[in-house]
Amino acid sequence: MNPKIEFIVPNIYKLDTVQCDIAVLCLYSDDWPLRGVPSFIDWRLNGKISKLKEKGWITSRKGEKILCTLNKKFPFEKLLIIGMGVSNKFFSEKDLEFAYRETLTTLLKLKIHSFLFDIIAKQNDNLLTPTDRINILFDCLKEIPEYFEIILVEEIEAQKEIKDYLSSKNNI
Repeated sequence: MNPKIEFIVPNIYKLDTVQCDIAVLCLYSDDWPLRGVPSFIDWRLNGKISKLKEKGWITSRKGEKILCTLNKKFPFEKLLIIGMGVSNKFFSEKDLEFAYRETLTTLLKLKIHSFLFDIIAKQNDNLLTPTDRINILFDCLKEIPEYFEIILVEEIEAQKEIKDYLSSKNNI
């Protein structure tokens, strides 16, 4: 079953417009200070993510999962942080596949099917194209018989590339 895919640009004001149950952030243990969407969410939460990282409550070690409620600070009620471990110089297919699988299996356990997904490392990536990233997502989704509504955080150019690709594949 094909998911419903939507996009937003990485912008704090766009976060106020999304309609989903949970936001998923994938963080590396050595990615500091926070930037992009994680920094926007952290700022709105008065630095709570940063404080928890400083105290060691959030380590971002590979496989760590932190679930937080957001107390009406965003239109989504929960935040899921997926630890990615230590970052590599280049973001690999294996890294992204791990992030998607951890996210999807965790959300299935929580019975959540609507989510915003952001992985900061993709912004520095020169190995995976936007088309590569969407193909990895669809490969992971093939193994799961559930329907998902996914909002991907992507820059405008990447959104266009993905939309054009999906249109040509009839996945939208």
